[in-house]
Amino acid sequence: GVPVATPTLIGTGGPISFPAQFVAGTYTIIAVDPVSFCTSLMTGNAVITFNASPIKPFISHGNTSVCEGVSVILIDPSVNSNSIQWNLNGSPIPGATSNTYSAAVSGSYTVTETNANGCPATSDPVIVVINPLPDVSVDTMVCLNAVPFTWNGINITGAGDYPFTTTSAAGCDSITTLHVTVTAVITKDID
Repeated sequence: GVPVATPTLIGTGGPISFPAQFVAGTYTIIAVDPVSFCTSLMTGNAVITFNASPIKPFISHGNTSVCEGVSVILIDPSVNSNSIQWNLNGSPIPGATSNTYSAAVSGSYTVTETNANGCPATSDPVIVVINPLPDVSVDTMVCLNAVPFTWNGINITGAGDYPFTTTSAAGCDSITTLHVTVTAVITKDID
């Protein structure tokens, strides 16, 4: 048979709303008088259509743990969506509506695709970690009679700046400068 909508409504001439329906089809509407319980078939039918949801998108990416100054390129390879919105930690990223996004901030990234029927689907998250560069500043003072010497493989020949590379636990390299100051040797004659 034909499913029958069951809400009891008093005639207002306005639109009729239905409880949630989960089966597509054509529904017959029957009006019931609340006093006499007489029924009357209303003119017209209610047609319920369910639009297909888009396929859950996925994010294509390379390494998601990189050093500061490097971005993680996220790609939504879908070609079947009407619109795309990239999200960071659950919030839309303003202007991030193309198939690729360059993530330069640590966080949880997803992409939401909306099909032509207005039905959205959101990807599983991709966690991006942007590791800070090591922040090392080295100043040292040595006595003149201690020069030359070797420090971390660098030959120190006198006062000046000596560049060297430091690496963080995450593998991020940074060029730092060792500032060397040379002081005179103080001698005192003993009588």
